[in-house]
Amino acid sequence: MEIFPKTFQFSTSIEAWKGINRYLIQKEQDVIDRKGFRTGSQIVSYDNTLLIRKAYMPEDFDFNLYFNYHRQKWSSLVNNYVDLNHLDMVRSEVLLREKKNAGQYNISFIFDNSHNSGKGCLLSMTFIRRANFPIPIISAVMRSSEVVKRLPFDLLLLQRLGEYTYGKNADFAIQLILPNIYTQTESSTMYLQYDQTLLKHLMAERKRKEPMGPFCTKLLDCYESYLSVDPASIKYKIHLRAVKALQKEAGTGKPLLVKDLQLQ
Repeated sequence: MEIFPKTFQFSTSIEAWKGINRYLIQKEQDVIDRKGFRTGSQIVSYDNTLLIRKAYMPEDFDFNLYFNYHRQKWSSLVNNYVDLNHLDMVRSEVLLREKKNAGQYNISFIFDNSHNSGKGCLLSMTFIRRANFPIPIISAVMRSSEVVKRLPFDLLLLQRLGEYTYGKNADFAIQLILPNIYTQTESSTMYLQYDQTLLKHLMAERKRKEPMGPFCTKLLDCYESYLSVDPASIKYKIHLRAVKALQKEAGTGKPLLVKDLQLQ
């Protein structure tokens, strides 16, 4: 069976998050052509690699405003995946190689999965120094990634792990290997709420009756419905999260800003 991998290149982590969401929303035919699939409200892309020149999420990015997330969500992520004793051992080895000006190294860190409810999405990361590349690279492997809410959290975690290892203001790149990425129309309404430029573009296309894929069509229908639906009528928690975000209820709580989400 032939495999159709896809490599994306982005300048920063935030651009990677935006780019991969736009890809699934706007390029669904390319996803299908590469043997991904669309079923019901879900679209899935296989064998993806993200190359990110600089690990960076904006300090004022608010996870509460966009996804109705609270601090416990971040604490749970860190506590589940990061064994700090193991990380310190790996960090010491990396810094030793850096001190010796080692031209090349590949030092791996295996993510923990200590919670019984954990899904084991993050598998491993490798701290890399290459002879022909000016800055370190963090290469991470994930089992699967939901791209709207979970991917930006994981990108921030990789950034914090890199800063903990190389220093707060260090410059390092990210390579993220994703065998499986996906989103659902209900979750992607939250991305459209964030990316108003894309939302206006899609709405204009629909008004002009331009050809639009089934996923994108369903997404716009869902977005318009969630703006006025009664939250009490929503059965599923994940859908209710989207409704709260669109109806501006999510941002009424305490902000959950990137600058406040640290490793320890």
